[in-house]
Parts: sequence; C-alpha cells; structure tokens
Amino acid sequence: MAQNSSNKKLISELISQSTGFQTGEENFQICLKYAASNLRFHRYLDVDRHKVKCLLNGLYEKFTIHSAQPAREALKKAVSAFLNKPEFEKKNAPETDTHYSILSFLLEMSSRPTSQHYSFEEEDAKEDDINVNFDWYKYLTEDLDLLPTSFSDSSVDSEASDIEETIIAEAEPFVREEEISQQVEANTAMLRELLVDRYWAGEDNSLLLADTDFAHDWNGHLRSLGVFESFQQDTYMTEYQMVREVIWMLSGATESFLFLYDEQQAVFSIKRCVNLTHTTKTSLAEVLIKFTRLATKVSQLRQFVTRLLKGDLLSLECQTYQAFSVACTEILTQLDVFSHQLSHRIQNGDMSGTLISILQEYNPYQQIIHILHTIYTSAICPNLAIAKPSVSTAATQLLITCNSLLNEASLQAVDSNTLTTLTRVFVRTLAPYLHIIDEWLTNGNLNDPYLEFVIKKKNSKCLDETFWDMAVELTTCEPAESTERITSSFSYNYSVPELLKGTLTRIAISGKSMEMLAQLGKVSFAVGESNKSLLSAFVDKFCSGLNWGEPKETPAAAEGVEKSAELTPTAVSSAPDVSPLLHANFRALFEEGRSMTPVDELRALSGQNMYNMVNIGQLMSSSLELLVEERYNRVSQCLLHVLKDDCHIYYFLSLVRKVYLLEAGDIMYEFLWELFDKIRLDEDWKDVLTLNVGLHECLEKHFPKHFFRFSISLADDVRKSEFLPIHMLEKFHLHYEVDWPIDVIYNLACEEQYNRIFQFLLQLKLAKHSIDNLKFDALHKKLTDESAASYDTGDELLEKSIYLLRMKILHAVNSIHDYIMTTILYHSSQQFEKNVEAATDLEMIMMVHRNYLNQVFNRCFLHPKNAVLHGCLLKILNTALIFQKMWDSGLETTTWTKVEEISLSFTKCIQILMSFITSLIKTGSLPHLESLALAFRDTTAVS
Repeated sequence: MAQNSSNKKLISELISQSTGFQTGEENFQICLKYAASNLRFHRYLDVDRHKVKCLLNGLYEKFTIHSAQPAREALKKAVSAFLNKPEFEKKNAPETDTHYSILSFLLEMSSRPTSQHYSFEEEDAKEDDINVNFDWYKYLTEDLDLLPTSFSDSSVDSEASDIEETIIAEAEPFVREEEISQQVEANTAMLRELLVDRYWAGEDNSLLLADTDFAHDWNGHLRSLGVFESFQQDTYMTEYQMVREVIWMLSGATESFLFLYDEQQAVFSIKRCVNLTHTTKTSLAEVLIKFTRLATKVSQLRQFVTRLLKGDLLSLECQTYQAFSVACTEILTQLDVFSHQLSHRIQNGDMSGTLISILQEYNPYQQIIHILHTIYTSAICPNLAIAKPSVSTAATQLLITCNSLLNEASLQAVDSNTLTTLTRVFVRTLAPYLHIIDEWLTNGNLNDPYLEFVIKKKNSKCLDETFWDMAVELTTCEPAESTERITSSFSYNYSVPELLKGTLTRIAISGKSMEMLAQLGKVSFAVGESNKSLLSAFVDKFCSGLNWGEPKETPAAAEGVEKSAELTPTAVSSAPDVSPLLHANFRALFEEGRSMTPVDELRALSGQNMYNMVNIGQLMSSSLELLVEERYNRVSQCLLHVLKDDCHIYYFLSLVRKVYLLEAGDIMYEFLWELFDKIRLDEDWKDVLTLNVGLHECLEKHFPKHFFRFSISLADDVRKSEFLPIHMLEKFHLHYEVDWPIDVIYNLACEEQYNRIFQFLLQLKLAKHSIDNLKFDALHKKLTDESAASYDTGDELLEKSIYLLRMKILHAVNSIHDYIMTTILYHSSQQFEKNVEAATDLEMIMMVHRNYLNQVFNRCFLHPKNAVLHGCLLKILNTALIFQKMWDSGLETTTWTKVEEISLSFTKCIQILMSFITSLIKTGSLPHLESLALAFRDTTAVS
C-alpha cells in the first residue's frame, strides 16, 4: 500500500510538472488513471535475438567496408566472449535474454561507431609451462615395436642386449635426448654443406661444375672449328650454379651458360640442354621462365635508359622521358644493390641458395618491374615506331599511362612498399610538368624547351588586343582546335593528363596573368610568402592528405630500397672494384636527376604507408588543385588590383558606355542636336573634320584628359538593298583609342558591336528629335492670303488627320525610345556593374563584358536572326523622318494621298511588328518585349 501511495505521489508530480493540471481538475484525474493503468498492466516485449544478430552482422560489415578490420575482429571477439558467459538469470547457460537485452541497449546507445578511433592492447600470449625434463623419445616410442639394431645367432645374446639397453635407458634418461639433438645438428650441418657450394670463397668446384665448364669450352671449340654437331648432349648443373647465373643475369650480364640473350629484342631465353640433378625439366623450366621474364623486362628498361643517355631518341627527347628514365634507373640501381646483398648473404651462408628461395626474395621487385615495363611498352614503345612523333603527345601519354596504372594499383591488393615506390616514380615523372607550371605561375615565363607541355606559347612578342586570346595555345589538340581559347567552357576532346584536367583552365589563366604582370613590371606584387617550389608543396600536401601517422617499419626488401635511394656518387666511389667509367656515368646520371627533381623533395614519400588507399590519383588531383587554386587567387587578385588602380580599367569601361550607349545624355546633347539640325535642314553634315571638332568640344568639358581618344570617321555606302533616309547614319563610325592592356577587353570586335549599337541609337534619337521638334507654324507658314481665304472644311479635316498621324508616330517612337534606353540599356548596365565587381580574374571580366555587349546587341534587334524586326523598326523611324519632311513642306503641298500613304505604311509596320513580338513572347525567347507589345497595342487601338 505504501508503494502504491508513493507511486501515486510520483505520478501526480509528473503530471503537474509536464501538463500544468492541478489536483482537483478533471483532466488531472484522467491523466492519473491513464498513467496508473499503464504502470500496473503494461508489459514490454522480449528482445528479438534475430534482430540483434542482424544488427551485429551489419556492424561487422560496416567495419569491413571502412577497412577497420582490427575493430571488427575485436568487436566480434568481445561479443562472443560476452554471450558465452553464464552470469544472468541464475542459469548456468550462455546466450540468455539478458545477454541480448544488454547488447540491444548498447547498440541503441552507440553513435557512429565506424567514425571513431579505437586503440587495442595486445594481450600477452599465455604459454603453458613446458617440462624441460620430459622424455619425448620414450613418449613417442611407447607403443612402437622397434627393430633390433644388431643380429646374433643365439636368442640369449639378444635378450641380454635388450636387458642391457633397458638398464642404460633407466640409468641415464637424458643421454638419448642429447645424442638425438647432436645427431640432428650433425645432419643439418651435413645437409647445409651438401646444399651450399662454396664457389664464392674460391674453393674447388665439384665434378659437375668442371663438367659444365668443360662442356661450354668444348662446344665453343667445335663451333670455332666449324665441326658439324650431330646432337646436343644434355649438361647437368648444380642448383647453386643456376642461382649464380640467375643473379648475374638480373645484374645485367648478357653472356651466360644457362641463358640465351637476343641483343636486338633484349630478350632472355633458357637453354633446353641444361638439366638439374634433383628435378625434372618441366619443373626447372617453370621456375627459370619466371627469372627470364623478369630479366627481359629489366634488360629492356636498361636498353631504354641507355638509348636515352646516348641521344638515340632525339625525336622524343624531353624532360618527361628523362625523368621517367631517372626513376627507372633508381629502381634498377636498387635491384642491383639488392642482388649484390643477396650474393653476400649466400656467400656468408645466411640463407639457402635454392631457386625457390631466390625467387621469393625477388618477389617485391617483380610487381614494380612489371608495372614499369607495362608503362614502357604501352606509352613509349608505340611512339618509338613513329617516324615523326609529337613530343607533347608522347609526354602526355606517358603521364596518362602512369596515372592510370597507379590508380589501378591503389584499388587492388598491392603491397604497400610497391605502391609507395610507384607513387615516387609517378611524382618523379610528373616533376618536369610541375617545374614548367611553377616557373610560369611564379615568374610569368613558360619555359618549355622541348614543347612537351600541353600549353605552348603562340606569340610571345604580341602586346596588343590579341595578347590574351592568342598568347598560348594547346599543343595536344588538332590544328582545327588549336585556335580555340582555353576557358572554363572549353571541352577537352584531346589527351590531357588526368591530373591536370581539373586545373588546366586555372593554370592557363594564372600563367597569362603572370605574363601580363611581367609586362607591366608588377611581378613582385604577386609573389607569395612561401618559398617552396610547386613540387615540394605538392609532395607535402599529398603526404599530409594520407594522414596515417608515423611511418611503419618496412621489410628487408624495402629496407634495401630506402638505403639504395640515398646512394651518392661518393658512396659508389668508395665501393670496391668499381669501374671508373661506371662511376663517371653514375655521377652524371645522379647529378641530372638531382637537378630535375631533388631527392629531398621526394624523400617524404618513401616513409608513407599507402596500404588500402582508395584512390591515390584522386588525392593527387585534389592536392594539386588546392595549390593551383591558391596561386590562381593570388595572381588574379593582384592583376585585377593593378588594372583597377594603375590602368583604371573600370573608368574606361564606364566612359565607353557613356559615349557609345548615350548613358549620359547631357554629354552628347550639344553634338547630336547640332548634327540633327543639319540633317533636318538638309545642310552638309558629312565633313569629318567638323564632326571631330564638335565632338571634342563636347567631350572636353566632361573628360578633359581623354576626349582626344575619340574620333569619327564616315564609311562609304555599302548597302545594296533598299536605301532609306534613316540609313544615312549607318556610315557614322566612332573610334576610341585605348592603351594596352585595356585593349585586351575593348578590342576591334567589341568596337564594331558598339558602333552598330551607336548607329541604331543615333537613328532612334534622330527620329525622336524630328518628331518632337515639329512646330505648328511650320505647317501654316507657306499659306498665302489667297490660299488662306480658300481654306475650307476639307483642308481642316486634312489638318486634323495630320495631327492624329503625328500623335501616333510620336507615341510609337517614344515607346521604342523608352524601351531601348530604359528597359535594355539601364537594366543591362546595372547587371553588368554587379558582374564586374564579382569577377575574380581578367578572363571573367572579359566574359562578362562580352555577354553584356551581346545581350544589348541582341535586344536592340541587331542580330541577323532578328533582321525582320529590325527592318520594321527602321521603317517606323524612317516614317518619322518622312512625316517631318511633309510637315516642314507646309499644308499647301500636302495631299490626302500622301497622308494616307504614310499612315498605311506606318500601320502595316506596326501590325507586322506586333505579330512578330507576340510570337516571340509566346515562345519565351524574349520576355522583355511585353512592355513594347503593350505600347504598340495602344497604338493600333488608336488607329
């Protein structure tokens, strides 16, 4: 009862705190009954063991997918140990409901277990105490009937000997064990002595060795005499002689008793007449073929390096090939050092000299040599067969092949040391490209003596408007594509290294920006704080991206690789029995490799553990993109700062819009008013000198430092179609002279578009000026007294028709004028200024300027696809000029026929224009035309 009252009190407090109901309220009583009923009668379901096991299996699978194998095994072991402990429900049985309930609770409480870091403590292995004095011989021979070691004629002697042996065994239980261990050691020593041939120490060879040497000499003697050999007699060798031949073959020796060598193809093969005493020919051939394949690949790589050093590959001489040859030389040097160490181990008796053990020792190098040879046969050999190969294409194919094979190796089950070595080879091969990019983005100098980079200089001395577009071009594309610009929308339909595809546009923009800064003498402004080269920064960024902590210890083979990577000419010169010629060649090769890619820059890669790497190529691409993006931002911002503050690029663009697009109407008002008055009065206005003087007088008041940059020229009449009075302004050309580098943005093509827009605006302004400045006195000024006396009702109706036609033309012209000057020019200029302020580089400013100019050009109906609309607009504007001429001629010379002709032509133009505009609005291509359509609808309603 006390418990129920206590529960009721707690429930009441819970209801009051959560709902705010008081004790006497009806809602409080309802909540109290509901809670008490649930506490008394509710039962929770038992845990679902199958569901818990499914959740655990899913968690195991997640750990496997995330490459957290230790965490998976630890969790699996802990769960198994927990379920097997009978500690719950007072039952001596494992896997109870309480076990699974606790596991279900822990699974519900866990939060992102795969993203956590786990540390495991290695448990000390518990070893059972071993009785050293245990008689293993007696234990093992307890149930065996051993044969007697000696035979006698009498059974009495046999029994006596058995008794004697039993007494000795009982008296000395440990003597037999010592004898057995001594016998085992003696047998092991005997086998090792029989197995290892001490030919390294200069001891006498066995009979078989003498037999093989004699057979070799005798066969050579017979060949020198020209004696016909009827058959080939098999020659037997010891396994250690074959090991010696194998090591010499892998070290570069071509003359061998066991192997044949083809100098032209650089291929090793096996002599079929050589046998081994303790194995079959098939088994021996299977093992030796693996050595010959490895030796063939090594020999072909050596041949490539030798040909490149001798200058036999002049058509394909480039820094990328040289870097790859240096990487191959490094691996081959490591292989030679390893072979030398292996021979010393055999000489000192530290290992058994069998073919299988030697093959296992060379396993770490087989995969590396295989991938290097695949790169050589896939990327280099096809270009060697071409008469005139492209150096850029050859270098690009080499980098693409290296990158693809490295990605495949990173996604496959490749040894960590092999993957690390391949990464060093790829970075070393990529180093010339990174040096070219670094020099271009740091000093503005595209130094590519062999033309192997994907971008090459097209015109290095061109400081005009074509500098940005024609300074560089792509070297790996077809001739038809070589003139295309490298922009963000450029599609790479040609071969470009995968590592550079995401950054090629940024590299091109940054390089051209640095060249422009170099020409302006502002290179020092774009120099960063870090003095690291791009290669060093790339290696550091890549190594930091691995993020696997401290380097781990490597096996003996990798230890030999690391030691050989730190070889110097001094170390080689101190080695015994080194040829001076070999030493000189190695020194030259070492110095050349150091000058291209310093060892310190790549040494950070040797200690990285790259096991289970998802995609090394993606990590390299992201590392390079971050470095290029950093330099791109710094160089682009510096160039924009110089163009804005020193070259005043924004001021010049604003000045162009104010003059060409008549944004500042007060500036051009005096000049245009005087010009339009001359045209209206039919005076001579085509004097270029007078036009230029008037323009300069108008602009000098507002732009005293730049008015002289503008000039006017009149082109010849080139229109072959119908010529209207409004077309006379199409010969009007306005020129604006700008200095470099402003002309990179404002070039001749842009000036042509600006002039087309300027001519259209002049035509529009002329029509508006003509229709706005009509005076009523001009219509009646030529009426004489007699004609005024004869003025009747018909003339009054004619006058009203002229007034009505004037208002319709004035309404149409004003509608067109408002649409062009407000809807098009004003709003487009505002958007243009916002886009220019948001631009991050010169390329983007050029693109924004071109888009703005094309937008205004199209919306003024100057594009060829809008030729019909433009023609209708010009006819409407031309109607204003015709009407102005009729108005100025006076009412006396005006007839109904002339008025109706002008009105009919104007109405037809309006209807045609309305139909076209309506169809364009319906298609959604030009939605901004709705305001103009509404204005023309009012005009047609009036008519």
